[in-house]
Amino acid sequence: MEQYNAKDVIHDFWGDGNVKPLVTKISDFVIYCPNEEMFFAAKVLPMAVSIDELNSYIAQVSSSILLRGAPKLPVVIIKVNEVTGEAELGVVLYYQYGTPTIEKRIRFMPMNEENRGRLMDELKTADSVIRFLEIANCKVIKTIHMPVIQNGHEYRARLVYARDLSLSYRMKSHGEMTDVDRFEYILKGIPEDDYPMDKLDEGMLESTKKQGYVNAFMESHLLLFSSELRDLKRVYDRPSEIVNFIIIPDMASCPALPNGFSLTSFNVDMYIDNGEETVFHDHYFSMEISLDCVDAYYDFVDGLKTLVPIKKYIGLY
Repeated sequence: MEQYNAKDVIHDFWGDGNVKPLVTKISDFVIYCPNEEMFFAAKVLPMAVSIDELNSYIAQVSSSILLRGAPKLPVVIIKVNEVTGEAELGVVLYYQYGTPTIEKRIRFMPMNEENRGRLMDELKTADSVIRFLEIANCKVIKTIHMPVIQNGHEYRARLVYARDLSLSYRMKSHGEMTDVDRFEYILKGIPEDDYPMDKLDEGMLESTKKQGYVNAFMESHLLLFSSELRDLKRVYDRPSEIVNFIIIPDMASCPALPNGFSLTSFNVDMYIDNGEETVFHDHYFSMEISLDCVDAYYDFVDGLKTLVPIKKYIGLY
């Protein structure tokens, strides 16, 4: 069976000229990403590295950052399977405003083209420089606020999810704008009406109101910069509940379902800002759609392809 050399796997993926030796106690290579003009150090470990071995390495990193001469670079673990040639990436050390910080929970992701940009964004969030995120990682963050009053007290929870921008899911156009005008427009706060809102968003908000949260309302914001992603991770890296939405066809408009027609469900993260979970105990929401236009169902399904649970987006599962 063919064996894959870890060094070759890394050179092939990052570009031979962008990978240079940097042999220290905590690194094997330094990798340059020309598109982002960023460097990071890399430590190669076997894919089957044990928890004890991983913790031992992290302890070495912790000791090394206290020594003079330690590279002032973020450090990424690259786990390589030399049988299959597969590899995974995980940030272990980053510097924020010059201060070294070890990641409390290393989140490994496959080393592929899709995650190349994601790794860059992970490193950007740990930098003092505010940078644009990779285009594929720019999102619209949707929040359904769920205020409820019980026994004279107001309790609050939020349903939070991300939507991908696309040709059919995009911001309202304002015609020609200069770069300065566009930047000021973003900084001053984009009106809610300018954000995309399709049948899926509308259905989720309406279903939330029907579930008893009559004062529920939608709030949106664009995720464009590394600083915003960093703040998002801080806010939502905490316990949450799972809310399940089920899309149900309106049987009054179509008593017999077409062949191949199926119910669809999906989950959204709910964060409780104050109050006990029992206040927000209803974790089931239904979204009824009329089948006098069967395409409406498929509009919902297509919309689901661009919906990303917030905890999944920030790498918590």
